[in-house]
Amino acid sequence: MNEVVAREFTASPAAELREQNRVLVVTVARAYQEAKELPLLCATSYDPAPVTQSRKWTPQSCEFCVDVENAVAKITNKPDKDVLLGAWNRLQQDDAVIGKDGARFIKLAAPIFDVRGLHPARYFRVIRHGSASTRRTR
Repeated sequence: MNEVVAREFTASPAAELREQNRVLVVTVARAYQEAKELPLLCATSYDPAPVTQSRKWTPQSCEFCVDVENAVAKITNKPDKDVLLGAWNRLQQDDAVIGKDGARFIKLAAPIFDVRGLHPARYFRVIRHGSASTRRTR
């Protein structure tokens, strides 16, 4: 008799790579947008109760924005510059990529973002030196 065997669906390696590239570019676009919206100054509260970290424009967020802008400038250094810039602007506003222009931008941007280390989790990572017992805590 014919038996039906259930198998787990796996995407092709090319489809997985495209999805990883899309996630990378969308994550960088979101982080870039959030960094651009950070205030230059922030108010502080002298209330000692809850300790909160207010986010503000820092040298690291400025460097991140400059690095992303330089990478986008390299990507859009093509004859159809306006189409690619439009795709980048749409990616910053909405993470749903629609159309071939967005897919083309992702295909061009993902390797450059990866080589330059622009993934926010990697870029804003804090590396602590020394043992835990010698580190100061707040």
